[in-house]
Amino acid sequence: MYIHIPFCSNKCGYCSFYSFKPTESLMDEYLQAVLSCFDNWSKKDLHFDTLYIGGGTPSVFEGERLAVLIREAKKRFSFAKNTEITVECNPSSVSGSLADRLAAAGVNRISMGMQSAVDHERRALGRASSSSQVERAIKLFKDCGISNISLDLMLGIPGQTPDTLEYSLRFAAESGAKHTSAYILKLEEGTP
Repeated sequence: MYIHIPFCSNKCGYCSFYSFKPTESLMDEYLQAVLSCFDNWSKKDLHFDTLYIGGGTPSVFEGERLAVLIREAKKRFSFAKNTEITVECNPSSVSGSLADRLAAAGVNRISMGMQSAVDHERRALGRASSSSQVERAIKLFKDCGISNISLDLMLGIPGQTPDTLEYSLRFAAESGAKHTSAYILKLEEGTP
């Protein structure tokens, strides 16, 4: 099961995913809309072995709303015994409260949009957080018992060199991340 959270604090210039700025009322309305969809789909006797909450930036949807989505999905659908529950997070929107709520809701995997551990490359992509915020976010999740962390890494960033790429790869390996996904920067039509 994939649930899209269409909210981002800032839209990255290369991103073509559907998203817009969050407000409390819009996020509450969206939560209710997803729960209504659950009501309709739960009658179909569907079975899942993963629950993936992506976006946008799910971590800006905040911990309690994400916990409600996860709890309600578990109530209304059949999930495998060892279901992988993943939430995508941006390091700049990770807090101790978010990590606590996700862990309590049963999240067992985090996919974090690091893109690069080199701050000038992160800025070139429009990322608000620094590599130290990535480290802090990883620690918060690990402290809550979520150790299955995946880091996204972008290739082809303006100004990226073999040395800076090696630095980012080393950073990912030393962070204790269990998985790193590497993507080539692709500029979609219509993005800044």
